[in-house]
Amino acid sequence: MGRPTGRRATAFGAAVLSLFCALALSFSASSAHAAGFTRAFTDDVWFTQGNPGDAQWVQRTSATGAGLVLLEVDWEAVEPSAPPAGVDPTNPAGPEYDFSDLDSRVREFAGSGMSVALLVTDAPRWAEAPGGPSQFEAGGAWEPNDTAFGQLATALAKRYSGSYQAGGQTLPRVRYFQAWAEANFDIHLAPQWVNQGGKYVQMGPTIYRNLLNSFYAGIKAAVPSDTVITTGFGPYGDAPGPCANVAGGPGCRMPPATFAQGLLCLSSKLKALSCPSPAHFNVMAADPYEVGGPMTHAAIDRKSTRLNSSHLVIS
Repeated sequence: MGRPTGRRATAFGAAVLSLFCALALSFSASSAHAAGFTRAFTDDVWFTQGNPGDAQWVQRTSATGAGLVLLEVDWEAVEPSAPPAGVDPTNPAGPEYDFSDLDSRVREFAGSGMSVALLVTDAPRWAEAPGGPSQFEAGGAWEPNDTAFGQLATALAKRYSGSYQAGGQTLPRVRYFQAWAEANFDIHLAPQWVNQGGKYVQMGPTIYRNLLNSFYAGIKAAVPSDTVITTGFGPYGDAPGPCANVAGGPGCRMPPATFAQGLLCLSSKLKALSCPSPAHFNVMAADPYEVGGPMTHAAIDRKSTRLNSSHLVIS
């Protein structure tokens, strides 16, 4: 079983209904005409492994008119141990994997009229760099192994390619895969900042770029037509620092625009910087926390003059 969902609730709020990539998933940027919106649904109920009463929640989700639902894949839950020596880590039937709960959830949506997107996050201990702060190591956030993450991505894409059989039945097709949850928050990915010569410099965007690129390559190696979505950028930000308190404070939450600029190798004025390994993805996501109607400007923390909600537009 995966970690308790309190960690997710800290970032998303308990039992929230939010729009997930609705502006993108209907959607291809290659289309010459404007794409319509796809109503999408995510809620803490879909971030709990083996949640009782899933069937009624599928019905309730369908009743919202959603065309897409986001399900979490807790990396620790599906791959609790490292691949044994000599075993292909991209084989979804490998002995290190346990996809039984996820298979059941994906199957529940077959025939519902809703597509599934899989959010893959939270590294198992064996796939984290050793020696990190205990709270981050325990949460699966400390410098996850990007190679292992890419191998998991390939296994997932193969398993949900629409032709893979498990238990004598062909598993449903999944086309949308999201790499990590709110990677600009230390609670999900750490460290965001590191002290170099007495000055705090960005680290989170570099760690995440490596994870994202490995994930993208892993998905595309199995099913090139699948869609890879970036982390949803959490909307709050703190000043640079050491992050002594995971709930927030200096260094714990990189402002989303700052994180995105680092990920995309852009300066604060959106000028291209040298980038030996540019980020690869199909869709950029954001997790906006509403402060009013769609024409309302983002709220501002008057004490720090930092935006606590941001909008990033990629053309």
